[in-house]
Amino acid sequence: MNRKEVIQFLERKETYNQVIDIIETECRKNGTQLDAYSEDYFIAGGAVANTLHHLVFKSEKPIINDVDLFYFRHQTDPDWGYLTDVNNFLSQTINHTTMVDGYGRVWRGSNGEVIKMVNSERFDIINKVTIDVHLYQKDFEATSYYKELLTGFDLSCTPVGLDRVNGKIVYTDKFVDFLVSNQIEVIGIHHPLQTLVRLYKKIKELKTNSSNFSTEVSLLQHSFLINDMKCIGPEWIQKSKEHKDLVNTYFKKHPYQEHEELFYYTSNSFELKPYVRQFNFQSQNSLISFWDLFVRMKSPQKLNKIITFYVNHRGLKTDLNTEIWDFEVKPIRNNFINVGYFDFIACLGISPNYFDCDFELLDLVEVDQFFSFISKGYMDTGAFIVSNVKQQLKFIEFFNKNFIDEHGYIKMAKLSRTVHTSTFNINDKKGISSLDVETKINTFKRMVNNLWIKPKNSGLIKHTIKKKISTHLGIDFI
Repeated sequence: MNRKEVIQFLERKETYNQVIDIIETECRKNGTQLDAYSEDYFIAGGAVANTLHHLVFKSEKPIINDVDLFYFRHQTDPDWGYLTDVNNFLSQTINHTTMVDGYGRVWRGSNGEVIKMVNSERFDIINKVTIDVHLYQKDFEATSYYKELLTGFDLSCTPVGLDRVNGKIVYTDKFVDFLVSNQIEVIGIHHPLQTLVRLYKKIKELKTNSSNFSTEVSLLQHSFLINDMKCIGPEWIQKSKEHKDLVNTYFKKHPYQEHEELFYYTSNSFELKPYVRQFNFQSQNSLISFWDLFVRMKSPQKLNKIITFYVNHRGLKTDLNTEIWDFEVKPIRNNFINVGYFDFIACLGISPNYFDCDFELLDLVEVDQFFSFISKGYMDTGAFIVSNVKQQLKFIEFFNKNFIDEHGYIKMAKLSRTVHTSTFNINDKKGISSLDVETKINTFKRMVNNLWIKPKNSGLIKHTIKKKISTHLGIDFI
């Protein structure tokens, strides 16, 4: 099936009915009833994904090892836990329990709520996962968290689920890609060892096209550029022994070892992909999006423009020798080309689909100059990011009309006070953090209208857009 046909297949009511019937039958065979659990328990992951793969590729039978039910439990109190990053599945609770082995993950919801995987219980074939949602700003609705949950899965063959409340299949673009290509991609790199084993097992179980296996495992190894140490708990220590040869091929024990209950590990030496050493990756999403562009090469024409931009404007070197990453040889961390101010690679960490639009080389230059200006004003650039390059240009046009005076200077006092007003209103916070350009612009308009003190003519920074760029290099990178 092509992409359009796969989406139509997933949207059909009869497809949903087929999948739910197969899973219900499997539950009964194992001595339990699916309807014993509330309809707002979200069925997601392997059981749903493998059944859909079975229907599309007409395998002998669906592979259902267990059925994961996700129970979103509303907590009305705010959670003051410390989160160390942005985006989904931010951190992992490190303790001496099985929480380290796949649960205990934490992320932020769209309303700023803290969401935690706190418990897993087994009932025959049913695996019930409890997720606490610390939400106190608005009414709670479990179905609003289904799609968010899927974005935290680590393999493209799994982010799909059954919304039993509305009788439909919930899925991501990555899962559509999987059904189109029958190839599994790594889409989460927080737990490289676990993901390696799961990838290997899924390829064997589903008999998928494995020609990209080395590329996907290389991504897992490259995740150690961000953090050179990971850990696993008792459950995965045992599982790794069952796949000892596979694990030892790519990972090794980390020299640092503090807790007997945990196993700390790092990557074996591996060959770095072209250009990767020249970039600083501040988040795992930015590395994955980089991988889509520079390694998986999903958009060759766009990549050529991006490389040309970096060569002309950031000094990207294209004729480097092969480099090896080795934990024992500490990498140089001060020669990145994307430091000094917010960068497109950092932007991908906030909006992974930032380049999913038509754009020209000059557009990249204009957006980059805008990022440079914002950083000079000591503003949080993330507050001005939208979904893609084209929408960014639209936001820049709005910004120029509202925050640049007739002399070409930025009205820093007005801008600072406008953004500051968002700290007093949860809707304004959500609005300026939205990636949708219309939502962001309308929020800024509302905040500007709420200013009651006329801004002083001070704190001005000259803002100019240079239209002249270097000649296209026509780099042959494939």
